[in-house]
Amino acid sequence: MSHKAFVTKTGDTTPISVNCRDKFGFVDLTDATVVFNMKTPAGVVKVARGACNVLSPTVGYVQYAFELVDVDTVGNYRGEFEVTFDSGKITTFPSGDYIPIKILVDLG
Repeated sequence: MSHKAFVTKTGDTTPISVNCRDKFGFVDLTDATVVFNMKTPAGVVKVARGACNVLSPTVGYVQYAFELVDVDTVGNYRGEFEVTFDSGKITTFPSGDYIPIKILVDLG
């Protein structure tokens, strides 16, 4: 499944957010811990286990607020949200792909 690209500019700290879903629909994130990871297609780490906010647990709605250092380099990246459930089970979203992330240069 292809995901819509998240596009931002250097220096912009607009959060990235998703609804975590599986083949049955929204995933309940009640009592889960979520982190965000972002790398270049070559595997260079840009964000490692960035703490996320679970905004609406029953519909799997999570958000990662970018730090300035996360968005200081123009380029294409891949992102994912890693969920650790209270049972200890770990699942990554999206499961079959990555979130394409594009950082453009800010002209200001």
